Amino acid sequence: MNGNRPSAILLLLAVGIMAGCSVSRKNAGTVPPRSLPPVVIPSKEEAKKQSEILFDTIVWKDVTPAELPSKTAEDPVKTHDERKGGDDINSPASPFFGRAGKSIRMLLVAPFESEVMDSASLFAGERFVQFYSGMCIALKEYEQRAGLAANLQVVNETTPDAFALKLQSLSGNPPDCIIGPYGAEALKWAGEWARSNKRVLVSPWISSSKIAESNPYYLQVKAELAVHYQQIEQHVRTNFSAGQVFILAKSKDDSRLRYFNQRGPAAGEELIIPATEMASGTENLLDPYFHKSQPTVLIAPFSSFSDEDYIYHLLRRISSEKGDRKVIVYGTYRWLDFKPDVLDYLNQLNVRLSVGNLIDPHNDEVQNFRKKFFAQFNMYPWNDAYEGYDLANFLLSQYNSEKYDPTVQPFLQTKFKIERKPRVADPGMTEYYENTYCRIVEMSNYRFNMLD
Repeated sequence: MNGNRPSAILLLLAVGIMAGCSVSRKNAGTVPPRSLPPVVIPSKEEAKKQSEILFDTIVWKDVTPAELPSKTAEDPVKTHDERKGGDDINSPASPFFGRAGKSIRMLLVAPFESEVMDSASLFAGERFVQFYSGMCIALKEYEQRAGLAANLQVVNETTPDAFALKLQSLSGNPPDCIIGPYGAEALKWAGEWARSNKRVLVSPWISSSKIAESNPYYLQVKAELAVHYQQIEQHVRTNFSAGQVFILAKSKDDSRLRYFNQRGPAAGEELIIPATEMASGTENLLDPYFHKSQPTVLIAPFSSFSDEDYIYHLLRRISSEKGDRKVIVYGTYRWLDFKPDVLDYLNQLNVRLSVGNLIDPHNDEVQNFRKKFFAQFNMYPWNDAYEGYDLANFLLSQYNSEKYDPTVQPFLQTKFKIERKPRVADPGMTEYYENTYCRIVEMSNYRFNMLD
């Protein structure tokens, strides 16, 4: 370890969690051992914030996969498209099929370790270890409850070429599903393999309509941004008149107006304020738009980390200019990842966010999970552990519904509302599947209250 204490701590953390996951140890893979570069261990304050604030990832990168030869698997999964020559609108949307009374094999692909020697990459690796450990707890509970094996093999995601070779080696005996990978290019490769081998690919981190093309074996677990916009639009239309609403944009090119007029005329007037103007010292920039006799609604549909300063200055201005007038701001879940100053304004102002994952630390099931996680790994779970736990339980419920009762093992931080995304050229067939579950929440006293 070359005397590097942070590296030793991270290595012990990974080894402890991997060792603690006793699910089908005979068949479970482990991350290849490598010496770890220095890593910055989060402070207690940062760790506490991790347990309270949801991490999320959306990648809007368009990639093109290379040819990936594969062997057609035996006992293939059949989607709704293939079983019935199209989707049955009366059946739940799902790329899965039942395997009652059989064991389940899953493959988790994630970058547990990085070739890049920086603390940010290694911190991300810790998050994937947390995700994996949450899955392990769910699988162990399932084996004890159902009496059936739930095998989880783990592959460290490295280069696309190495990953492609790994997929080819699995084509003769493919797992029931693949979870991951994290990289957009690798995910494209995995999608091609899943379609060729007729096995389900689950994307828990990347959410983009550009990743899957005519692939009824692809499921993205997080709703894409357009779904969150629709949720905001519906909530605004239900509770406010169009005259109360302004939709913010930095420029005409940056306009998101088209997402908020899907059901007729726009749900408000567009208000274009450049970033330089929002950040300037000009007084009363927003004051003229605030109503005196009724609430003013500002929709700020920004979701990139590059928007962080814009959102900060927007909320700062609202706080200083609104006076005793009521101003309600709608934003996206991405704001929860912004700097603490933004989070403070979320608590002080009437800010409503569309989120797909939310943890209530006061929930009995959440508290029980925290105790169980701490007892097994000697640390408290991050949000990633809850995500891994919920996803594993969801997959088990899809593959073995006769042995799984969701009322016995409820989800802790999300729900699953799987919808079929129809092909543009042929709406009767499936482009891919997506979990479109999201909800509107508002923070008060540093706790989120669900509004819908």
